[in-house]
Amino acid sequence: MNKWEIIKKTVSVCLLLSITFSIFINSDVVLALSQKVENINFGENINFYGVVQDSAIRLVTPTVGVEPTPIGSLTPAVTETPLATPTQETLPSPSPSEFSTPTPSFTPDASPESTSTPFPSPLPFPMPDSTSTPTPDPDSTSTPTPTPTPIPTPSVSPSPSDTEAPSRPECLVTTDRTDTMISLSWSASTDNVGVKGYYIYRDGVKLDVSVTEPCFTDEGLTENTTYRYYVTAYDEAGNESERSTELVVMTLANNITGLNAVVNVDGSILVSWNQVARAAAYELMIDEYESVCIYDTSYLHTGLLPNTRHTYRVRVRYAGNDYGAWSEKKVVFSFPGKPLDVGADIIDDNSVRIFWNQVQGISKYNVYRDGELIAAEVKAVEFTDTGLTAGRDYEYEVRAVSGDSESVENQRVIVNTGTGSISANTVLNENRVYKSFNLKSRIINLNGYRFKVEGDLVQSGGTLDVNGGRLEVTGNYTISGSSYLEMTEEEDYVLVRGDFETRSDNNHENKLTAGTLEVKGNFTRKAGVSANFKASGTHRVVLSGEKQQTIDFSSTNIQQFNILENKNTSGKELIFKNSYNAKIFINNTSGLSPMTVEYHDWNLTGNEVINGDLYIKGKTLNLAGKTLKVNGNLIQTGGTLDVNGGRLEVEGNYTISGSSYLKMTEEEDYVLVRGDFETRSNYGHENKLTAGTLEVKGNFTQKIGVSANFKASWTHKVVLSGTERRL
Repeated sequence: MNKWEIIKKTVSVCLLLSITFSIFINSDVVLALSQKVENINFGENINFYGVVQDSAIRLVTPTVGVEPTPIGSLTPAVTETPLATPTQETLPSPSPSEFSTPTPSFTPDASPESTSTPFPSPLPFPMPDSTSTPTPDPDSTSTPTPTPTPIPTPSVSPSPSDTEAPSRPECLVTTDRTDTMISLSWSASTDNVGVKGYYIYRDGVKLDVSVTEPCFTDEGLTENTTYRYYVTAYDEAGNESERSTELVVMTLANNITGLNAVVNVDGSILVSWNQVARAAAYELMIDEYESVCIYDTSYLHTGLLPNTRHTYRVRVRYAGNDYGAWSEKKVVFSFPGKPLDVGADIIDDNSVRIFWNQVQGISKYNVYRDGELIAAEVKAVEFTDTGLTAGRDYEYEVRAVSGDSESVENQRVIVNTGTGSISANTVLNENRVYKSFNLKSRIINLNGYRFKVEGDLVQSGGTLDVNGGRLEVTGNYTISGSSYLEMTEEEDYVLVRGDFETRSDNNHENKLTAGTLEVKGNFTRKAGVSANFKASGTHRVVLSGEKQQTIDFSSTNIQQFNILENKNTSGKELIFKNSYNAKIFINNTSGLSPMTVEYHDWNLTGNEVINGDLYIKGKTLNLAGKTLKVNGNLIQTGGTLDVNGGRLEVEGNYTISGSSYLKMTEEEDYVLVRGDFETRSNYGHENKLTAGTLEVKGNFTQKIGVSANFKASWTHKVVLSGTERRL
């Protein structure tokens, strides 16, 4: 028996004696004794848990300085309490630092007859003045079972094997590089136990380095060399994560490498090169005479002419104005200009002629049909293609050739040697040429391109929106049914070499507001709906035929030209079959047919000659300082003729009747009537004839219409200058 076993047995005996003495000894003594025992360090192999938890013992912290109770006051009136048998629990041996004996927190219910009995303490320490531990009532039918406070029990068990790998490193990037060094960083990995470190792989080989942080600098590399990196994480158990994304990095060069020049479609040239280690700046030599200091590794050369030769060299400048060697020379040509105004003429059902404008400095062109090269290095500015099928669309593109370069973003043209049409709304992205075209529905938007019909354009429905483009019709252009011709942009241009006729059922009040409609044949507007040709804004109609032209406008009281310009070159007068119906009329020919002014004012913009009679039935004819010569009679049954500083010459007779005015209020006003002058106006002229000269070579007649229908005043003068006797 070793000494620890002897001590253990001794302590156990003492504790049992204390329990026995609890019948006679104050419970405070027991408490003190138990506390003394608790404070003894018996070593890590001694276990008192079972003894201390004996429910018959109540441990109370003694009060310091309590005097012992005199023995004479002892009254043995304590009810006997049955002893509880301690239950010892086998626990793992705690370490010395962990060993302690916790105090039970349970106190049994006190018996009403139980009292504390003073007793002199035979022990060498004072007994605290405290009530003894009560015992249960023996007459009670149920004895409460105390529940002691649980004692913490350390649990030490071997850890299971760790098989979980850390998470994959993410966001592998380069943070720095020189000609001999590359620095890397990445997002830290996580692990169920803990990440111990990272493996670095360069070009597939694991480096013999110890890395515990998510960063690494690889040194001793070769300049201007490409390296491939990936990273994995590992833990204490040796579990390795999946690979990170591979990162490809090149070390810097110590001189200029990778000089390149890219020709852009806008005509500029982008010059670039690789970064040089420890460079302070770069010197770029352009075309052997222009030096540019650059702090980046690229330069955009702009403002270049098409198809021009340019050279580039670069050298590095280090700190202290030391320079490296010049790079090799790079020679490039700016992009050739693209051929413009690419068009086509239909020769017959099977062949077409493609033509384009000459590009400055270019002598060769490549011609493509439907994306395939059909003619290489054509030296002319036209090409004839044969073997086509009528009714099919063919797309042609012409590219200028300069060295190894071709022009880009070239204009194209679609050609159909048959009759074209559309089945869906169409926005043009190229010029188009058709032998004839039927527009029955949908919208065709020229979108700034040219649309050419070498035959007739028949529009029985849908909308033709010129939209900044150009429509050319070699034949006739007829609009009918639910159709719109839309011209709302200043650049809109429509040329009809044949006749133009509209009988649309749709109102065009806001559809013809800008652009030019040029017609070389007759211009006809027939009944369809009111205002199916009512132009406004800046819209202009130009009549430019080589033969005599006729304007046939029904319902001129509603329909109207906005600006009507006559450029006919036949030498014959323009024929108005109906009343004049233009807001502005510009006549560039020598004469007009008989005219009627009724529903629209006519303000002269130039001298005019009417080869026939002039009828004024309403509105105002304003000479506006110009000369109007009528080679016939002037019959005014309504409206106003305002001389307004101009000159009126009538070869025949001038008759005024009905609701009419002759207005002469300017000193420059001059009216010459070579025939007879007669007025029977129903309007008074008291303030209408105040200046100017009315010269009559025939008879002068005033008849009853209304009083004062010829009442001149102020400086107005009438001159009778005939060569024969007149009345």
